Amino acid sequence: MKIISEDVVLEIEEFLKKKDEKREALILKSREIIRNSSKAIIFIHRRDFEKAFELIKIIEKILKEAFSLCQEFPEFMYTGPLPQAIQEYAEAILTFYLIKEGKILSPKELEIPLDSYINGLTDSVGELRRYILDLLREDNIKESEKILEIMDEIYVMIKRFEFAKGVLPNIKRKIDIIRKIVEDTKADLTFISHTKLIINSYKK
Repeated sequence: MKIISEDVVLEIEEFLKKKDEKREALILKSREIIRNSSKAIIFIHRRDFEKAFELIKIIEKILKEAFSLCQEFPEFMYTGPLPQAIQEYAEAILTFYLIKEGKILSPKELEIPLDSYINGLTDSVGELRRYILDLLREDNIKESEKILEIMDEIYVMIKRFEFAKGVLPNIKRKIDIIRKIVEDTKADLTFISHTKLIINSYKK
Protein backbone atom coordinates (compact mmCIF):
# COMPACT_ATOMS: atom_id res chain seq x y z
CA MET A 1 0.00 0.00 0.00
CA LYS A 2 1.35 3.40 -1.02
CA ILE A 3 0.97 5.90 1.85
CA ILE A 4 2.21 9.08 0.10
CA SER A 5 0.81 10.00 -3.27
CA GLU A 6 3.05 10.97 -6.17
CA ASP A 7 1.42 14.42 -6.24
CA VAL A 8 2.62 15.17 -2.70
CA VAL A 9 6.16 14.04 -3.54
CA LEU A 10 6.19 16.18 -6.69
CA GLU A 11 4.89 19.19 -4.76
CA ILE A 12 7.66 18.87 -2.14
CA GLU A 13 10.25 18.29 -4.83
CA GLU A 14 9.13 21.38 -6.74
CA PHE A 15 9.22 23.49 -3.57
CA LEU A 16 12.76 22.36 -2.70
CA LYS A 17 13.95 22.82 -6.27
CA LYS A 18 12.65 26.39 -6.31
CA LYS A 19 14.25 27.09 -2.93
CA ASP A 20 17.59 25.71 -4.12
CA GLU A 21 17.44 27.89 -7.26
CA LYS A 22 16.82 30.99 -5.13
CA ARG A 23 19.71 30.01 -2.83
CA GLU A 24 22.09 29.61 -5.76
CA ALA A 25 21.03 33.00 -7.15
CA LEU A 26 21.58 34.57 -3.71
CA ILE A 27 25.08 33.10 -3.52
CA LEU A 28 25.99 34.92 -6.75
CA LYS A 29 24.36 38.17 -5.59
CA SER A 30 26.10 37.93 -2.22
CA ARG A 31 29.49 37.50 -3.88
CA GLU A 32 28.85 40.58 -6.02
CA ILE A 33 27.89 42.61 -2.95
CA ILE A 34 30.97 41.51 -0.99
CA ARG A 35 33.32 42.14 -3.93
CA ASN A 36 31.95 45.62 -4.62
CA SER A 37 31.89 46.51 -0.92
CA SER A 38 35.60 45.68 -0.68
CA LYS A 39 36.30 47.83 -3.74
CA ALA A 40 34.29 50.72 -2.28
CA ILE A 41 36.37 50.65 0.90
CA ILE A 42 39.57 50.70 -1.16
CA PHE A 43 38.36 53.83 -2.95
CA ILE A 44 37.37 55.42 0.37
CA HIS A 45 40.95 55.00 1.62
CA ARG A 46 42.21 56.46 -1.63
CA ARG A 47 39.79 59.36 -0.99
CA ASP A 48 38.16 58.76 -4.33
CA PHE A 49 34.70 59.26 -2.84
CA GLU A 50 33.02 59.62 -6.21
CA LYS A 51 34.01 56.10 -7.30
CA ALA A 52 33.21 54.73 -3.85
CA PHE A 53 29.72 56.23 -4.04
CA GLU A 54 29.19 54.82 -7.54
CA LEU A 55 29.99 51.36 -6.20
CA ILE A 56 27.67 51.83 -3.24
CA LYS A 57 24.83 52.63 -5.66
CA ILE A 58 25.64 49.47 -7.65
CA ILE A 59 25.59 47.44 -4.42
CA GLU A 60 22.22 48.88 -3.44
CA LYS A 61 20.76 47.78 -6.77
CA ILE A 62 22.12 44.24 -6.31
CA LEU A 63 20.86 44.23 -2.72
CA LYS A 64 17.32 45.07 -3.86
CA GLU A 65 17.49 42.19 -6.32
CA ALA A 66 18.68 39.91 -3.51
CA PHE A 67 15.86 41.05 -1.22
CA SER A 68 13.31 40.32 -3.95
CA LEU A 69 14.66 36.74 -4.11
CA CYS A 70 13.92 36.43 -0.38
CA GLN A 71 10.23 37.34 -0.66
CA GLU A 72 9.17 33.71 -1.07
CA PHE A 73 11.83 32.44 1.35
CA PRO A 74 12.35 35.18 4.01
CA GLU A 75 14.61 32.90 6.06
CA PHE A 76 17.39 33.65 3.54
CA MET A 77 17.57 37.16 4.99
CA TYR A 78 19.01 35.63 8.17
CA THR A 79 20.68 32.40 7.03
CA GLY A 80 23.03 31.43 4.22
CA PRO A 81 25.38 33.82 2.38
CA LEU A 82 23.24 36.98 2.38
CA PRO A 83 23.66 38.19 6.02
CA GLN A 84 27.46 38.37 5.58
CA ALA A 85 27.03 40.27 2.31
CA ILE A 86 24.64 42.75 3.96
CA GLN A 87 27.19 43.22 6.75
CA GLU A 88 29.93 44.01 4.22
CA TYR A 89 27.64 46.53 2.53
CA ALA A 90 26.83 48.11 5.90
CA GLU A 91 30.54 48.41 6.69
CA ALA A 92 31.25 50.09 3.35
CA ILE A 93 28.37 52.58 3.37
CA LEU A 94 28.74 53.44 7.07
CA THR A 95 32.49 53.99 6.64
CA PHE A 96 31.76 56.20 3.62
CA TYR A 97 29.34 58.49 5.47
CA LEU A 98 31.34 58.51 8.71
CA ILE A 99 34.43 59.76 6.89
CA LYS A 100 32.82 61.88 4.17
CA GLU A 101 29.90 63.41 6.10
CA GLY A 102 30.79 62.71 9.74
CA LYS A 103 27.44 61.05 10.42
CA ILE A 104 26.04 57.61 11.19
CA LEU A 105 23.19 56.34 9.03
CA SER A 106 20.47 54.45 10.90
CA PRO A 107 19.33 50.86 10.22
CA LYS A 108 16.02 52.33 9.03
CA GLU A 109 17.80 54.52 6.48
CA LEU A 110 19.76 51.55 5.15
CA GLU A 111 16.73 49.23 5.28
CA ILE A 112 18.77 46.25 6.45
CA PRO A 113 18.44 43.77 9.37
CA LEU A 114 19.67 45.09 12.70
CA ASP A 115 22.23 42.31 13.28
CA SER A 116 23.96 43.02 9.96
CA TYR A 117 23.87 46.76 10.72
CA ILE A 118 25.54 46.37 14.13
CA ASN A 119 28.20 44.02 12.74
CA GLY A 120 28.89 46.41 9.86
CA LEU A 121 29.15 49.36 12.24
CA THR A 122 31.59 47.58 14.56
CA ASP A 123 33.75 46.56 11.60
CA SER A 124 33.79 50.16 10.32
CA VAL A 125 35.82 51.16 13.39
CA GLY A 126 38.80 49.23 12.03
CA GLU A 127 38.49 51.10 8.73
CA LEU A 128 38.37 54.42 10.59
CA ARG A 129 41.63 53.51 12.34
CA ARG A 130 43.25 52.74 8.96
CA TYR A 131 42.05 56.12 7.69
CA ILE A 132 43.51 57.89 10.73
CA LEU A 133 46.88 56.20 10.27
CA ASP A 134 46.97 57.51 6.70
CA LEU A 135 46.11 61.00 7.97
CA LEU A 136 48.86 60.83 10.59
CA ARG A 137 51.40 59.97 7.91
CA GLU A 138 50.40 63.27 6.32
CA ASP A 139 50.70 65.07 9.67
CA ASN A 140 46.96 65.83 9.61
CA ILE A 141 46.30 65.89 13.38
CA LYS A 142 43.10 67.93 13.24
CA GLU A 143 41.24 65.57 10.89
CA SER A 144 42.56 62.57 12.81
CA GLU A 145 41.08 63.93 16.02
CA LYS A 146 37.67 64.36 14.35
CA ILE A 147 37.66 60.74 13.15
CA LEU A 148 38.82 59.54 16.58
CA GLU A 149 35.85 61.31 18.20
CA ILE A 150 33.55 59.39 15.84
CA MET A 151 35.26 56.10 16.78
CA ASP A 152 34.84 56.90 20.46
CA GLU A 153 31.16 57.71 19.96
CA ILE A 154 30.59 54.41 18.16
CA TYR A 155 32.30 52.52 21.00
CA VAL A 156 30.13 54.20 23.64
CA MET A 157 27.01 53.39 21.60
CA ILE A 158 27.95 49.75 20.91
CA LYS A 159 28.86 49.25 24.59
CA ARG A 160 25.19 49.77 25.41
CA PHE A 161 24.31 46.72 23.28
CA GLU A 162 26.23 44.25 25.46
CA PHE A 163 23.48 41.63 25.56
CA ALA A 164 23.77 37.86 25.83
CA LYS A 165 25.16 36.02 22.80
CA GLY A 166 21.71 34.50 22.22
CA VAL A 167 20.50 38.03 21.45
CA LEU A 168 23.59 39.42 19.69
CA PRO A 169 26.17 36.73 18.83
CA ASN A 170 29.84 37.73 19.34
CA ILE A 171 28.93 41.25 20.51
CA LYS A 172 31.09 41.05 23.66
CA ARG A 173 34.13 40.03 21.61
CA LYS A 174 33.44 42.82 19.13
CA ILE A 175 33.15 45.36 21.97
CA ASP A 176 36.56 44.24 23.28
CA ILE A 177 38.05 44.59 19.79
CA ILE A 178 36.59 48.10 19.34
CA ARG A 179 37.89 49.19 22.75
CA LYS A 180 41.40 48.00 21.86
CA ILE A 181 41.27 49.72 18.45
CA VAL A 182 40.13 53.02 20.01
CA GLU A 183 42.75 52.83 22.79
CA ASP A 184 45.55 52.06 20.33
CA THR A 185 44.46 54.92 18.06
CA LYS A 186 44.34 57.35 20.98
CA ALA A 187 47.85 56.27 21.97
CA ASP A 188 49.15 56.73 18.42
CA LEU A 189 47.56 60.16 18.10
CA THR A 190 48.83 61.28 21.51
CA PHE A 191 52.36 60.13 20.73
CA ILE A 192 52.48 61.88 17.36
CA SER A 193 50.92 65.08 18.76
CA HIS A 194 53.48 65.22 21.58
CA THR A 195 56.33 64.44 19.20
CA LYS A 196 55.18 67.26 16.93
CA LEU A 197 55.09 69.69 19.89
CA ILE A 198 58.64 68.72 20.89
CA ILE A 199 59.94 69.12 17.35
CA ASN A 200 58.24 72.52 17.01
CA SER A 201 59.69 73.69 20.34
CA TYR A 202 63.21 72.83 19.12
CA LYS A 203 62.60 74.74 15.91
CA LYS A 204 61.82 77.86 17.92
